[in-house]
Amino acid sequence: MISGHVGPETMMWIADHGKARFYNVTSPSDLPQIFIKETAVILKSAIYEEPFKPQVRSASEVVRGHRRR
Repeated sequence: MISGHVGPETMMWIADHGKARFYNVTSPSDLPQIFIKETAVILKSAIYEEPFKPQVRSASEVVRGHRRR
């Protein structure tokens, strides 16, 4: 959240109660790095690195390996 009408204490309170993070941005040039950091946090939670064994749920020509001529 960017604000010019309330102090950082209010912004920290909003972030805390909204289970978010507060960044005290003093320059627009700080924003790209914050976006990169937040994107990395979000993407990290979407990556699952564990063993995976695919299972056939329905038969099709693609799965059987047949070719159309």
